[in-house]
Amino acid sequence: MTDTPRTELEAAPTASHPPPPRFGLRSAVHRARTAGAALSAAVTGWLLLALASAPPALAAVCPEAPPGTQEFADDITGWVKWGVLALIGIGAVGSIGAVAFGRFMHNTQVSRFGTTGTLAAVCCAIAYGVILVIVDSIVGTGCT
Repeated sequence: MTDTPRTELEAAPTASHPPPPRFGLRSAVHRARTAGAALSAAVTGWLLLALASAPPALAAVCPEAPPGTQEFADDITGWVKWGVLALIGIGAVGSIGAVAFGRFMHNTQVSRFGTTGTLAAVCCAIAYGVILVIVDSIVGTGCT
């Protein structure tokens, strides 16, 4: 056998990425899927552009809680905020502990799980901050 590199045309198709069919019903289905994905991306981009350029009159509407429910809603929101923050903190501390334990005991699997958990805790903290901003922008404070 020679060690010459195969060209793109000579490359054998793999099970995970077979070459696209050139004719027949499978070809038509492949073309329809490709066109559908392109159309979906175009529509999504158009909708995002339309929402980004929405008139500022939509932002002037302030949502109000029904009478007597605001205090209850504030309590529930506060409990959820603190609960999620506590879970993120516990996850971060536990993951950092797993990394330290894995390094100390020379157990790479525990250390790898701790690293993944630390990354997950950081991602959750970022999502927590973003979600709080989104909820605050929806509920609003001090609307006129």
